[in-house]
Amino acid sequence: SREVDLNSPKEWVKEKTLEQYGKYGALFNVDKFVDELSQTNGLAPQDIKNVILEILPTAKGELERQLIEISSDDTKHREFETCLSQYLKNSFPVAEVDHIGQLQRQDKSVSNHNFSDILFHSTSHKIIQIDAKTKRQAQGYSYPASEMSKSEFYAKHPTELFLHDEDEQIFFLIVSSNFQSTAYGRADLSSRRTGVPFKLIRADELIDLVNSSNGDDELFLLNIDKFKPSSFFMPA
Repeated sequence: SREVDLNSPKEWVKEKTLEQYGKYGALFNVDKFVDELSQTNGLAPQDIKNVILEILPTAKGELERQLIEISSDDTKHREFETCLSQYLKNSFPVAEVDHIGQLQRQDKSVSNHNFSDILFHSTSHKIIQIDAKTKRQAQGYSYPASEMSKSEFYAKHPTELFLHDEDEQIFFLIVSSNFQSTAYGRADLSSRRTGVPFKLIRADELIDLVNSSNGDDELFLLNIDKFKPSSFFMPA
């Protein structure tokens, strides 16, 4: 690779970083982004990372505020998936967290559906699939019948996501800014149909669960198991 003086392209790195920040906020995969810029421009990865860290806000409260804000923006579904995945990665470095929204299912004999948005794989080989749904908070996500059929398929056919023979799927999470009251009844129906507990968790509630887990992925799973919605959204 060619050597480039960082003083010359430093503004270019800043510009690219701000473009990424404008799209995803601070919740993007910095290491992957550094590798992409390094391959493009030949700069040393650590030099690029130093520039990025100079300008990115890193306060935990800012990242949480951003996650809640994006969850309420109907135009930023893909960004919400990416940000939520990165937020969980940052919060639980011992767990395996993957953004699987674009992963292609190998076995298409049952359905053409692929997978949910995020896979959380704990150190005890327990997995959670997570669907991230953006919705204006005042409206609330309804979990309509068309989405129920897809989510139930994801929950019934997770084995291609397993990393080990002893892996076990224990929950299916749907995370959004808010939920309509009817969504909770539909989630209960999905639980009965699949045998997998479906949990509807608002973005702010998820943040509370993460914070109370203190980086312990097993405690996080326990907190999800005990979770009860704090309130039901009633449409006007």
